[in-house]
Amino acid sequence: MSMQIRENIIFEGEEMFTASHLPLPKEQGLVEKTELPEINSDEVSFRERVRLIVKNPFSSTACRRRYIGTWEIKDDKLYLLEIRGSYKIISKTPIFAKWFSGSIVITSGERLKMALNPRYEIEKDVEIENGVVKNIKTIDNKERAIKEGWEKL
Repeated sequence: MSMQIRENIIFEGEEMFTASHLPLPKEQGLVEKTELPEINSDEVSFRERVRLIVKNPFSSTACRRRYIGTWEIKDDKLYLLEIRGSYKIISKTPIFAKWFSGSIVITSGERLKMALNPRYEIEKDVEIENGVVKNIKTIDNKERAIKEGWEKL
C-alpha cells in the first residue's frame, strides 16, 4: 500500500496538511464526479504512464480516493474550499461541511517518523461534529521521538 497524498487545510490562518482523508458530501448539487484519463492501460507505454502520473497524481496508487480536497477551519466550522481530481465543486464555495463528524489530524513541522502513518513534530487532533469544532488537542511529538528512538529523516 502506498502512502497517500494528504489533504490541504487552512487552520489558524496557515496552510497545513491533514493526516486524515476527509469524505466529500453525498448531498446532490454540491459536487460531481469528473472523468480522469486511464493511466494503467496496456496501450500506454511506461514512460507515458509516468508522465501522466506526474501531471495527474489523482490516478496513481498514492491517491486511491482520486481527489485532493482543500479545507478550512474558520470560526470553529469546517469548510470545503476546493477539490482537484475526479470530483469538482458545482455549488457555491465555501461549503460548510455539515456531513462530517469525526477526528481530523492536522500536521505541521518536520516529519519525525516514516511509515504508512508518519508522525510530525506537531499534530493537532481536531474533533468535529456535524461540521462544528468541538475540541482541539495539540500533541508535541518531539520528546516522544527522542524517547522512542524514532529515526530522523
